[in-house]
Amino acid sequence: MPCSPRGSGFDCLRQLYSFQALVGVGERLMPLVEYSDDDDSDEAILQETQRRYQHGPRLMDPGFHQHNRTISHADGFYPTHVYLEYFANAHQTTELGSLADAIEFNSLVTTDLGASRPLHVSLSDTLMIPSDAKDRFLLLLHQWSDSVSLGPQRMSSQVRFLENPTKEKVFAVIPVESSGISELIVGLNKIFARPEWDLPVLPPSTPHLSFAVGSLEPIRDLQQTSLREVQFKTLCVRMGSRIHTYALA
Repeated sequence: MPCSPRGSGFDCLRQLYSFQALVGVGERLMPLVEYSDDDDSDEAILQETQRRYQHGPRLMDPGFHQHNRTISHADGFYPTHVYLEYFANAHQTTELGSLADAIEFNSLVTTDLGASRPLHVSLSDTLMIPSDAKDRFLLLLHQWSDSVSLGPQRMSSQVRFLENPTKEKVFAVIPVESSGISELIVGLNKIFARPEWDLPVLPPSTPHLSFAVGSLEPIRDLQQTSLREVQFKTLCVRMGSRIHTYALA
């Protein structure tokens, strides 16, 4: 399928995403992403693509994950995770990638093919939302996000290392020094603790931005200089395999 004479990569992306292949007889595939014809939406299209089709690093060593399922399956429930999203700029991407290489960690900033990937600050533990409550849960989060105003957040210059609960992975993280995100977690915990679902709340801790993952904590210390102040613009809710996004003021 030829691209538009305009020659823009975004034009090719639009044509690819608007193309609907036939499957069987009379059945059509849905567009991969929704977009408008306005050129101002180009950046939004790219970020939505990166968000929806991102993949974590392929870790071929079975000893890394020990074949354990990170989230146990439960019929009638949706595993859900609430987090903030940040897209690093080109300079930040290069520096964080170099830091990951220096400690032989897998970078979370880019894919194996070098494409940019959004970074996350977790606002919840894994939540198991009952199927009959998921719409209500999303509605409350959407309403709550409309009232949230989060200014630029000051980041630490020191890189820290945190294990996941099963102690099979070690994440390289940058702590958030400002108090704004901790206040967001307090507000979210009030929603999680509602009696209609009575979800576990995230215990008090220092919010952090993860940028690399490995299996053993490195001996050397790391300093970073690029991510000294970050503006988080998007609240994300991954429910099952779907990601819901809400803009923050």
